[in-house]
Amino acid sequence: MNPLISVLLPVYNGSLFVNECLQSIQKQSITDFEVIIIDDGSTDDTYNIISNLIQNDQRFKLFRFQENRGIVVALNDGLVKCCGTWIARMDVDDIMHPDRLMKQLSFIKQHPDIDILGAQVQLIRDDAPITDGQHNYINWSNQLIEDTAIKQEIFAESPIIHPTFFLSRNYYSKLGNYQDHPWVEDYDFLLRGFNEGAKFGKISEKLLIKRDHPQRVVRNDIRCKRKAMFAIKSHYFKKSNWYNPSKKLLIIGTGAVGKMLATALMNEKIQVDGFINNDHSNKKGTLKGLPIYLLNEANAKQFFAEQKNTFYISAVGVPEGKKKVNQLLQQYQLKVTHDYLKFI
Repeated sequence: MNPLISVLLPVYNGSLFVNECLQSIQKQSITDFEVIIIDDGSTDDTYNIISNLIQNDQRFKLFRFQENRGIVVALNDGLVKCCGTWIARMDVDDIMHPDRLMKQLSFIKQHPDIDILGAQVQLIRDDAPITDGQHNYINWSNQLIEDTAIKQEIFAESPIIHPTFFLSRNYYSKLGNYQDHPWVEDYDFLLRGFNEGAKFGKISEKLLIKRDHPQRVVRNDIRCKRKAMFAIKSHYFKKSNWYNPSKKLLIIGTGAVGKMLATALMNEKIQVDGFINNDHSNKKGTLKGLPIYLLNEANAKQFFAEQKNTFYISAVGVPEGKKKVNQLLQQYQLKVTHDYLKFI
């Protein structure tokens, strides 16, 4: 008889953390699950450690690639092997709350219209204090609970943390599982779901402990860097219902981030009509051959009145500048998704 839930766990050189990860899965309050572990050609002692840990637990099934084939191949190979109605993602660095599977299963059964479910997370770090940027990201992600809020912020950053994914095996199949691109596979999956009309949800409880460490993929993989992130955002923005080529498109931000975003949008053949300088340097002229407009508290009312049929994308990296831009957009009653989006 097939299990109710399949936990999908790709592993590569996870010997430092795999013990704690697997023990947290074994201690789940629900027991009707299997764990599909794909060792993606680990060169450390990961395979032997896992073999010893799971030898008396038939729910755990370990498969091994002889060489490293990459996370997308490992995930899709694991999905083929999953027999559960529901798929719960997990990473070897992380730790499940004992009730994670039970609570996500109960929630999604009570809300059958949700296609992709996540959960709040707690971030830990062993090598150094958690940075302000990490705190900000986790706090931002944790406060996005409802479908509308998640969608409004979906082009700012990936709004559901991958090892909290909980969804049906059928929905994975519907979206074509994971795809290999020059950007991260989990964000790609969410944005494909978004453009296909997926409904998102998140449990407002911290059901996963997310561990940061020097070897973590997000710190080292070029697919996680800002250039790749702007590429994926631009790619799926063009496919979204929010992109309207009949509207003038202005990028808020004239620094390195704004220029990088403009390049990504142009690579997708999206016309950029200019930039907005949101600081007080009175920087004018042109950037990439396009006009630079000034926007500040003094001229905001007149500026927005003059810019008819315009869509804005905010690419301000400095926290204080970002805050001021958001305040101006809201003060003059511009509506997120209709008039503007945050891309950072």
